[in-house]
Amino acid sequence: STSSTLLALRIKEREDKQQKWVPPPKQFGKLNTDGASRGNLRKAAMGGSGRTYDEKVTFMFVENLGTITNNVVE
Repeated sequence: STSSTLLALRIKEREDKQQKWVPPPKQFGKLNTDGASRGNLRKAAMGGSGRTYDEKVTFMFVENLGTITNNVVE
């Protein structure tokens, strides 16, 4: 005997959410980083920047990580 299952999906309209940098308290700085790879066990890199409470960039960096897994990069 064959049975069939119906699956009902409710599709939610996409909301565009604006992302904004939130400054740290005056006595602190903020470090933002990100990493990416071209797939699993492929070329990967990472980078980041440091900023003060008044949004002045104090440093930036990028680093080629070579061939590694995407889980290590993230």
